[in-house]
Amino acid sequence: MIKQRTIDIPTDFHDKRVCRDYLCGFCPYDFLRDLPVNYGSCPSVHSPILKANYEKAVQADPRQTFESDHVHSTERFISSIRKRASTLHTRLHKLPKDKKQARTMRQTVDKIYSNLLLKMDQVERLGDEGKVTEAMEALKQVKELRRNRQANQEQLHSLNNSEGHTNNVSICDICAVYLPADKVDTHNKGETHLKFFELRQVAKELKDSHLRKSIYRQSSRADRSSSKSEAKLQTA
Repeated sequence: MIKQRTIDIPTDFHDKRVCRDYLCGFCPYDFLRDLPVNYGSCPSVHSPILKANYEKAVQADPRQTFESDHVHSTERFISSIRKRASTLHTRLHKLPKDKKQARTMRQTVDKIYSNLLLKMDQVERLGDEGKVTEAMEALKQVKELRRNRQANQEQLHSLNNSEGHTNNVSICDICAVYLPADKVDTHNKGETHLKFFELRQVAKELKDSHLRKSIYRQSSRADRSSSKSEAKLQTA
């Protein structure tokens, strides 16, 4: 008899598997879900029932809020985008942007070609002189020079293509994507860029709101502490 596999679904909004961003009303993965580019799905559980339970609990006792976790989680998401953009910049800068390396490689190719011509003349001369063994040895060297020249030419071609690539590509730091130089304006007006820009604005507003509430709570506690101290002095 085959046992049915049971799925352990969270029944409490405190469960670590539940998305606290979703409970607080804003999950970045949901926000970016409908974009043309797939940025993945949230690995945590989204449950409308648990969200409703959470909202009721916070309404009854504001101390149960996950607002602090929500702010930090959103900041981590933005930080991951910045890190990705930084990685793209690093990869792009590893490609040869100046012509120095290509020029050195071109000089190497030219030198190999000159040696190749000299060696071919040597093969012909040795053959005319009847020095078969020496001519065969020189011919081997000709073949090796041809292989080296071919390999270096391919590398030079790759360098030239990479140089052109870096000159025609930029990176959007807001979205962390490569952009062809002629598509930057279109991208900046597009849905993806505007969504990511809005995401950063929302993250900033969440952080500012949380900071204001934190300052207000600290101020309230300080006032209450001061009032208690004054009351004690009056009764002393």
